Amino acid sequence: MLKPLAKSAKKALSLKKDSVFKLLVVMTILLGWLSAVGSGGLVGLENLYNKWKLEQSSQISVYLLADSNAGEIQKLSRSLEMVQGVISVKKESKENTKALLAPYFEDEGDFPLPVILDVKVNDTLKRDVFDAKVAQTFPEAEIDDARSLLTTVSKGVRFAQASTIGFALILFTVMALLVSLTVKAGLRGQKDALAVLQYVGATDGFITKLVVRQVLMRSLVGWFVASALGCLTLYVMGEGYPNFKEFLNQDVYVGALLTPVALVIVAVTAAWLTSHSVVQRAQKSA
Repeated sequence: MLKPLAKSAKKALSLKKDSVFKLLVVMTILLGWLSAVGSGGLVGLENLYNKWKLEQSSQISVYLLADSNAGEIQKLSRSLEMVQGVISVKKESKENTKALLAPYFEDEGDFPLPVILDVKVNDTLKRDVFDAKVAQTFPEAEIDDARSLLTTVSKGVRFAQASTIGFALILFTVMALLVSLTVKAGLRGQKDALAVLQYVGATDGFITKLVVRQVLMRSLVGWFVASALGCLTLYVMGEGYPNFKEFLNQDVYVGALLTPVALVIVAVTAAWLTSHSVVQRAQKSA
């Protein structure tokens, strides 16, 4: 008895008949795609920052003039190895030096190449002692320590992440408003069917469940398509920009797949609250 009634109720209260309700899947796909790409990019940015931080926080480069005495260079290397926090000192080969200068200079082989010492360090480095050792042997040397930029870069990364999270909250708010307006419009268009269901004894919970189920099914379709499009977008970006592909690990794609689920949760919650409110008002006015 209950099953035929439930089937009849589903047919009677079909929100898909309303043209506004048909836009729900399209908007879920659009908003889900934006959130998927945003979350994937956010994870990729974190991977990029962590790798850069690891490299820059453990390395200092010392640039010497091309005609620097080889004996003095060896003396400086041994002296630096004695400084607290220095792990190793390595002289870059000419081939590596050319490769480093290639993006900045054309025909870099036409002039003497500087001597580059790559120094691996840890957090216990005594920077003042390190600088004094270098200046004592080569006063004209240049020291490149990108660790001083870590704080600035970190703030920039955190700001970008906070902005992305804020954008996601805006998307969730838009989704909630969209579902609320869609459900209201759909129930308003089905007010006769709603009145009949209430007349035959359908409870508020039963009617609300019918509405939420329809919203859930369309939201799941939107989530599936949005996640697929988001992962495809990230993949295409990786193929187009090889440097970006390096940071497209499993976590990036997992984030792109799961983030649109939040939109489904928002949609279902908004549908339940809105439909419950509309049904109760309809019952009171009946």
